[in-house]
Amino acid sequence: MIGVLGDVGRNPLVVALLGGAALRMAGVSLPPVPARLRDLMAQAGAPVALIGLGVSLATYQIKGEATTIALISAIKLLITPAVGLLV
Repeated sequence: MIGVLGDVGRNPLVVALLGGAALRMAGVSLPPVPARLRDLMAQAGAPVALIGLGVSLATYQIKGEATTIALISAIKLLITPAVGLLV
């Protein structure tokens, strides 16, 4: 258990998240140029994630997977927007 916590504690994403949260709670703000860079990177997050998802999906074979594809499409087109409207 301690080994797992040590690995998580050395993860740069976890360290950055905790450091950013601590600075935010302390009321520290970024100067304008780094703040603008942060905002641009935040706006690019979703498109970059979609590109990465598309690249990973390009390796899958879809032959014989009609049921799975239909289910995923139904979730994507029906359930996801409904959840978005509720939130």
